[in-house]
Amino acid sequence: MRIKVGEHCVIFPDVTIGDGTRVGNFVFIRSHTQIGQGCIIGSYVDIEGDVVIGHHVSLQSSCYITRGVIIEDEVFCGPRVTTLNDKRMSYRRPSLTFVRAAPRILRAARVGGGAVLMPGVTIGENALEKMRWWAPVQWSQQTCQTRQSWSAIQPASWIGCRGRKLSSGPRRPEGASFGTARFAH
Repeated sequence: MRIKVGEHCVIFPDVTIGDGTRVGNFVFIRSHTQIGQGCIIGSYVDIEGDVVIGHHVSLQSSCYITRGVIIEDEVFCGPRVTTLNDKRMSYRRPSLTFVRAAPRILRAARVGGGAVLMPGVTIGENALEKMRWWAPVQWSQQTCQTRQSWSAIQPASWIGCRGRKLSSGPRRPEGASFGTARFAH
């Protein structure tokens, strides 16, 4: 098998890409990155380096994968998923020390489009991270906890928005639809 690379890509020479991987247009992949076999890297994806991506991973268009992220096999990341690795935003601030705390996405997890994975977060095996338009998934108070395996996360039940708390309504039985989150007054 071969690797298919789109147009206008910048891929550093020491990047390792597995057989059968397809790379879209305008992709930027920095040094010391390993990408497994059979992956799909969509157009406009930016991979900052020191990243390990497993086999059969799909990164949809415009994902930003920051330095140090580990993505295990069979993970799906929807369009515009963003990962962050600096809790203190220490850039050009000598009084703050940079401590890399890149997210980790375990095997077969699915991260919805537009989600922002904050520093130090681990998405559990087979977890489903959903994104709603009003707030990124990881702005919840549980940002330092590991998402449980085989879990579905409804972030709107954990976050606030401009001083108002969001409520997802009464607890639903297992397997039921989440419904629509609404503002609680």
